[in-house]
Amino acid sequence: MEDEQRKDENCEFLVLICEGKKFHVQKTALFTQSKVFYTAFTGPFQESSLRTYEMSEDSPFIVNKMIDYFNNGDYDVSAVPEIEEQNISALQFHARMFSLADKYAVDILMLLSAAKYLDRLRNSEIVEFLGSIPAVYELTPSYVRDLRNEAIKYARINLPQGLGSTAVRQIYEGIAVIKHYKEYKAAACNVAMTQLPQRADRRGRDEFAQTAFCDILPVITTKVARLVCFIRKSTRNTGLECNIGLRGEFHKTPLRATGA
Repeated sequence: MEDEQRKDENCEFLVLICEGKKFHVQKTALFTQSKVFYTAFTGPFQESSLRTYEMSEDSPFIVNKMIDYFNNGDYDVSAVPEIEEQNISALQFHARMFSLADKYAVDILMLLSAAKYLDRLRNSEIVEFLGSIPAVYELTPSYVRDLRNEAIKYARINLPQGLGSTAVRQIYEGIAVIKHYKEYKAAACNVAMTQLPQRADRRGRDEFAQTAFCDILPVITTKVARLVCFIRKSTRNTGLECNIGLRGEFHKTPLRATGA
């Protein structure tokens, strides 16, 4: 404690407070890596005089790992028992770290956590992926595309086959009714249906033609779940394209023949 007080008195360290827990961080580490912390501690704000910053909306677990990054240029969750105690997956953690880095304008940490998310995503099961979607879509503004683009790519490739599992389908349906994810649902729905003939056997195609993704992603109301999705019957040369528009309108037009 005396060492911490001496460091603070010498202006070497600043204090981040999260849920009552104090983190002493080197001033130079904060100032050189976070535009938000630099502005808060050097501008005409109470943080400048108190030398503390209250992180009231953040998780101490994630904040602690962010400080690891400030000190070491990296963070690691591969052997952290707390990640199980927090009941979050590695993908969720990287997504939450990404959002924290975005919030406090730590640009290099954003790149690092996005890279870690992508690296983990390449080897993750679809259940873990779906569990990360709330963190990807709720914790950052819509214009922050890094993780969203990767999530959509993964969904386009893996959802058609993954939704054959009842457990996966139930998790997906739980996500599908949340309005924040309409972009993700629309993109995944549209591309998955167009890729279906190449990615599933006939039985799988018939099942998807019947459920048609729009049964999985219902337009509950035009306010809650406005999305665009296309239904294609898996019969050769014939069928209808059903378009649910952004305003909730419904259209049916003949599909163009694809040839023998």
